[in-house]
Amino acid sequence: MLKKLSKHGTGELTVSDTESDLKNVVVFPVNGNEDLKKKIAFIHDETKPKGVCFHSGYYVNEHERMVKCRDCGKVIDAFECLLSMAKNETNLVRDIEYLRKEEKQRRENIDKLIQIERNAKSRIRRANKNIGG
Repeated sequence: MLKKLSKHGTGELTVSDTESDLKNVVVFPVNGNEDLKKKIAFIHDETKPKGVCFHSGYYVNEHERMVKCRDCGKVIDAFECLLSMAKNETNLVRDIEYLRKEEKQRRENIDKLIQIERNAKSRIRRANKNIGG
């Protein structure tokens, strides 16, 4: 361990105040290879399950009154199917409303920029007239 030493007028070397303060510091061991997940009680499993179908499409059988997944063929509860569709539709409506507001703001900004451009061209013409005439 390196120690900073300071020289006093007597020519004698002593430990600096900072160095003596550092002796009171507790150092925690750090092991970079240690798996901290093994030390906690609850761990969220972030891996995607294998063999799980997200039911992207449906077959609706009118005679058997069943809804089946188009990909895996599993029978799906009709309410769950409707709920999923309702959530998707609601998200689509929200996205469309957001995009329409954004489009309106951009059109307003374009109109403002066009007006600024017209004003600038007008000022340039007036300045050229005053210089030339």
